Amino acid sequence: MKVVRSTTKNITIHGVFLDICGMGVLLLGKSGIGKSELALELINKGHALIADDAVDFTLTKNNSINGCCPKLLKDFLEIRGPGILNIRKLFGAKAVKASKKLDLIIEVLNHKNNLEADRLSCKNQKQNILGAEINTIFVRLIPGISLATLIEVTVRNFQLSQNGYCATEEFIKRQRAIMEGTTA
Repeated sequence: MKVVRSTTKNITIHGVFLDICGMGVLLLGKSGIGKSELALELINKGHALIADDAVDFTLTKNNSINGCCPKLLKDFLEIRGPGILNIRKLFGAKAVKASKKLDLIIEVLNHKNNLEADRLSCKNQKQNILGAEINTIFVRLIPGISLATLIEVTVRNFQLSQNGYCATEEFIKRQRAIMEGTTA
């Protein structure tokens, strides 16, 4: 995570902040990995931009983290090729939001990254932002796979896990029942 500026109650982080499926999702990743292009795909699918490139986060009175866009960058998204885009003018007012509570961090990794992930775990890692532990999921860029769809599914699956459901646990129970000759 690249911190641009920080105090005890405020921090500016290099990334892209979106409202995806009603959740405040911060996309992190190395510079040039394609976070803004991914954001454009997600906006095109109906999700909303809060901030591109730099996100200002503030610790609220109830100890949650609220993110917004620095005034200079409001409504803008920079994409290699077309350049700077005004998302509000291109997609309408519903495509942008002024602020959102930070619910989830998704870190986009190069497909060559050697990070060993437990593919069968329902547990997420956490990152500390202004004293709050924020769930973090790592997603690899995989050639030929729609990363926007993968991010949407990751967010929806996280929402299910927040409600106590884990598909992996259900799968393991079914598998165990079949091996034991019972029904699940």
